[in-house]
Amino acid sequence: MTSSTTTRRYRLRTMLGDKNAPNTQALLSLIDAQNKETVCTWCMDYVEARVLPIFEKLVPGDERPHKALGASRAYLAGQMPFFQAKPIIWYGTAADAHKPIAQAAERALGQAASLARHPSRWHAIAVYFYAAAALAYDRLGLTASDDAYNAIADEVCVEMTAALRAASTEGAE
Repeated sequence: MTSSTTTRRYRLRTMLGDKNAPNTQALLSLIDAQNKETVCTWCMDYVEARVLPIFEKLVPGDERPHKALGASRAYLAGQMPFFQAKPIIWYGTAADAHKPIAQAAERALGQAASLARHPSRWHAIAVYFYAAAALAYDRLGLTASDDAYNAIADEVCVEMTAALRAASTEGAE
């Protein structure tokens, strides 16, 4: 049985992407050249636009990821002290273990929200890895080939790089 058949013999990865791939390395370099606010805002904007709708579709009525992003933005803007933001940002998992798409989406959202407190290139790139999984599984389902998932992960990396370039250009004006 190959990985492109309709049944998978192994557990789906919660992250997609390759940290050593040229596109990922280019994204890491671009992240390194940005300030904390730009990276945090870029991550939150990206997951809010692309990943939050997936989560909301799969876990309707759960506002915790939306609230986590809001609390993170408030903390980043100096409008909320961290001790008040922390329980909102780190709310625990809501996604059912049997819903890997929702789990990947929630992890991307949580990683982006927590970035305001723990900004690092590896925390930021984890947003890409989780978002890639959520977007690939949402688009292809749970039984596609690894090559198909990896192709979407690469598309997401290119898309996120373009979004970060746009965010850094906006901040430079």
